Amino acid sequence: MPPPKKKPNASPAPIPTKASFFEIKREFEEPVAAVGPVPRFKPVEEVRPVIQRAPRLLYDKGTGMPYAEIVDNSAICLDSGVELFSFKNRDDDEDYEDNSVAFVSAPKRLDFIPPEGKRHPDDRWVDVAGLVEFGLLSDADVSSRKGFTAEQLQEMMQLLAERRGTQA
Repeated sequence: MPPPKKKPNASPAPIPTKASFFEIKREFEEPVAAVGPVPRFKPVEEVRPVIQRAPRLLYDKGTGMPYAEIVDNSAICLDSGVELFSFKNRDDDEDYEDNSVAFVSAPKRLDFIPPEGKRHPDDRWVDVAGLVEFGLLSDADVSSRKGFTAEQLQEMMQLLAERRGTQA
């Protein structure tokens, strides 16, 4: 059977005085009943560094210079401090009922379809396919890239318009 463990003495050990250090018979002070260990140093307070976030800025595409700061879903002008515009919040939209559906727009593609309507009267253009179709210009002229003056091209386009008008 192991020997019983000794309980630590609840009273602290006596402390000799400084004056009796070099004497043969030492004098002891009454121990001060302390509640827990006495700290040797002043407790250090934990200081958290203040992290300042860089302001969220809007930049001009052409110059790359900032022109506005984003504060609470609105863009504030850096020069004047005036609110330029506010961002639309998804919760503010009354027509938006179902939050589980996300709408993704298709990527913007280039549209090469010519616009409907009439051309500007001063717009100079040549319908090469029409000139070849009505025999005003030969395939040899097109393949050799034969050059014409502005007056010659204008006359050919007028003839093409007259022939189209008669066949239409």
